Amino acid sequence: LCYTLEKSGKLVEAKEACERVMADGNSRLAEKANRLLAVIEESLAGGAPKPPPAPPGPGGSLRRPPPVQPAKPVASVPSTPPPKKAKTSYGVIAGLSRANVQTTFGDPEPKVGLALGGGMRIRLRPNFDSIIDAQFVQRGFQTSSDGLDAVDGDLTANYLDLGFASRWYLSEGAFRPYAEVGMALSVLLFDSATIAGQEVDPEIQSLDISYSLGVGTRIPLGSVSLDIRARYMYGLLNTTKSDVGIAATDTSGFNRALLIQTGLWF
Repeated sequence: LCYTLEKSGKLVEAKEACERVMADGNSRLAEKANRLLAVIEESLAGGAPKPPPAPPGPGGSLRRPPPVQPAKPVASVPSTPPPKKAKTSYGVIAGLSRANVQTTFGDPEPKVGLALGGGMRIRLRPNFDSIIDAQFVQRGFQTSSDGLDAVDGDLTANYLDLGFASRWYLSEGAFRPYAEVGMALSVLLFDSATIAGQEVDPEIQSLDISYSLGVGTRIPLGSVSLDIRARYMYGLLNTTKSDVGIAATDTSGFNRALLIQTGLWF
C-alpha cells in the first residue's frame, strides 16, 4: 500500500501507510517502509522526488515492481448462436420392387425384381431431410396362358433411377416415422422379353419420369441409422415406342412399381 499510494501521487496517505507498517513491529517490512518514508517526506518538503527503492526480490537484490498493465477488453459474446450447418450422411439401399405396366390392351400380372443402390441424405432442419439417390430398379410385367390373350409372356426392363425426395419426420424418439414425396428420372439400361417362350424385341422407350410417394421409419443404431421404407412409383411417360407421350392411346404402357426397401445410413 505504501508503494502504491506513493506511485499514484497520494503522498500524505502513503506516509500514513508507511508509519502504520513501521508501528506493526515487523523489522523487515519496517526497514523498507522507513526507506520509502524518507523519500515521501523529501517529496512533501518540496525536494526533487526520488524513485522509491523496489522491494527485494529473490536473492536479496532490489527490484522495481513491474508496471501495472491495463486490463484487456473482454471480447463480446454474440447473443445468438451461429446457424447450424446442414448435416450430410450417406447410405446404401436394398430391397424389392413389385412392378407392373398399366396398359390399354389388357391386365398383365406384376413382376418382382430388385431395387438397390445408394444415396445422400441432407439434414436441413430437425424434422426435414432431402434425399438424393441412384438406384438399379427392375420393372416389367408377366402374362399367363390363362390370363391376358391366353399367351405366356414376360417383360423385364432394367432401369437406373436418379431420384430426389423431400422427407418430413412426423415425431421424435427412437422410431421416427416419416412421409416423403419426390420424383425420379429412369434411364433404361437393358431389357428382355419373351412371348410363348420365344425372345422378342420389347421396343420400349429409353427414358421415363415418375412421381413417388412413400412412408417409412428411421431407427437409430448408435452412430448409424436404419431406414425401412415403402415407396410407390407412378410413371408419367408412355414407354411404348410406337406411340410416345403422356396421353394414353391404344398402344400405351405406363410403369407402376411398389418398392419395399431398407437403408443403412452413415
